[in-house]
Amino acid sequence: MKALRGQIEGYDKARVGIIFDHEELRSGMTVKGHVQINLQAPLPVHYVKIRFHGLAQTHTAVHSTDYSHGLGYNNDDGDKEVYLNEPITLFEAEDDRILEAGNHTYPFEVNFAENMPSSFSEHNGMGHVIYHCHVEIGRRYAYSPDISKTRWFDVHRPLSLKTIPDALVPLDVRKECTARSCCCNRGSVDVHLTLPKSGFLPGERIKYNVSLKNNTTSVLKDMTITVRRVVAYTGHYKGFKRSLSETKAFTVTERVLRLGVNEEETYDGSSLGQVPALPPTGLPGCKIIDINYFVKVAITFGLCGSVELDDCKIWIGTEE
Repeated sequence: MKALRGQIEGYDKARVGIIFDHEELRSGMTVKGHVQINLQAPLPVHYVKIRFHGLAQTHTAVHSTDYSHGLGYNNDDGDKEVYLNEPITLFEAEDDRILEAGNHTYPFEVNFAENMPSSFSEHNGMGHVIYHCHVEIGRRYAYSPDISKTRWFDVHRPLSLKTIPDALVPLDVRKECTARSCCCNRGSVDVHLTLPKSGFLPGERIKYNVSLKNNTTSVLKDMTITVRRVVAYTGHYKGFKRSLSETKAFTVTERVLRLGVNEEETYDGSSLGQVPALPPTGLPGCKIIDINYFVKVAITFGLCGSVELDDCKIWIGTEE
């Protein structure tokens, strides 16, 4: 059989699948599944191996905003934590063994540690938590696998809101917020924000109540309530420890106000959409990525005036 750069003719006549027995993979569980190999022609095989791998990686350099090259895999400007590195030999013969055409199944079983953090990844972000498994099929004297297959998967680490006392109590924040327009103060707005609780799950709608008193000299035009996710990344750059953060906002509601000078009004309702599938607060188990959530109320007036209330911390969990 003709060989070319470690590959064999059977390479394009084989299909490999990695199948899990579970709909959701969680930390602390025993994961079972199997590797399915479908051959359209006989294939000489010395080994079938699978490796499970999971890590957190941060990239804290400031000289580049293009992180598509691997978030610091080949640089010394970040940190890394490895949570999973488990090689498993599914099949191994003393010499090459001919596998006949047809289906061949190799079961596997691997234990996920209790302290593995949930998966987290942002496009062009400064860090991530990722997991994958990689199958290799090869001959005895080939210098590289003849067939390889990689499957990326998500891991979920449960975070019960019952374990966070502050998440169970209502959110109640009252503040006199400075109104700014063109870098000048234009009075203030009394903002009173209440939520029935401080902890939420993905898929929930957020009920809100906002009372406003307009102490400015202009009509308040619009109000937007958002959930801000602040992710802090810790790493090293040129031998020094450093932390960087990035923020992303998710809209809860948008309201037209038209609240006149010295007027007061209360606005209540529910979020326009559900809380998206967000990673849990803190990203438990990861020491180099920290995630926090805040509710922000933004009010506009005039041509460029704004009022903001943005220090209202909430928690995102995975279960009650």
